[in-house]
Amino acid sequence: MRERILLVDDDTLAQDLLKSVLQTRGYVVDTAEDGFAAVRMLRNERYDLALIDYHMPDLDGFASARLLRDVSSGDDGPKLVAVTADNNALSVRPGADTVFDAILPKVVAPQPLISSIEQLLRNPKRDRAIEVAAASWRERGLSGRPKVVAFPVPTREQALALDICFDRATLATADMIVLLDASALETISTWRARAGDFLLPVVDLSGTLATSCDAAFSINDPLSWNAAAEVIIKFAARRALLGRESQRAVELDTRLMAYLFVADRALCPIGDPASKLFIRYPGFFPANELGAVTERLTSSAFP
Repeated sequence: MRERILLVDDDTLAQDLLKSVLQTRGYVVDTAEDGFAAVRMLRNERYDLALIDYHMPDLDGFASARLLRDVSSGDDGPKLVAVTADNNALSVRPGADTVFDAILPKVVAPQPLISSIEQLLRNPKRDRAIEVAAASWRERGLSGRPKVVAFPVPTREQALALDICFDRATLATADMIVLLDASALETISTWRARAGDFLLPVVDLSGTLATSCDAAFSINDPLSWNAAAEVIIKFAARRALLGRESQRAVELDTRLMAYLFVADRALCPIGDPASKLFIRYPGFFPANELGAVTERLTSSAFP
């Protein structure tokens, strides 16, 4: 599992050192220069743990931790760990034991740090849910939880569910894109038309765009698990049949043809009253460009 850690420290050198140690152990690490930035990040992302430097200007680690505790929602909030060179002063500060889950010395060797973090992050119930999800995917022919990129950026609640069923990744390593909300349609359209890694299936988690996506997924529907696994396997197998030029194509004509081949589907318009053009197309290519593209492709096929 790739737990997410937030480093809150105004010292960029200390940030870089800690980040390197944590990333080496497989953690996903973000950084914030102060408590205010950390609060903004916590509102938009779910973190499992926050490492907070105690001695920061303007808003010290204790006040930053209190802010983070206030914006966290119950058990879903991150574990808060103080990192300080003055362990005694912080430990005797009134309220420190209720604000922080642990206090670590500022200069800490990598192995004790990792051991402390692993101990804090243990959540048997959640670990069991992840194991069950991974086993379910393996039963469907995958090696474990699919690696995904989510559009738009998930809320903390969405991230909590995503991180049980899926392993979040980058576009370069992902198995599929998950669509959480229709607000991301333009972003996905730009990705499909412009990004380098464009031959990934899009799986609908919103419950409203299944006809435009390559599959739909619902945690409570076993058939949707089958469909998602099948589309991942199909896309991977058919991608392997394409030459590198097609997989990394720049021009939209080739990208569209490559997608239609990998997805094994036809380019049929889909009615969408919410769209300015009243139609969408499978794969979420830019609808306003597809008319010219299909005309060129048709002309080349039937001269």
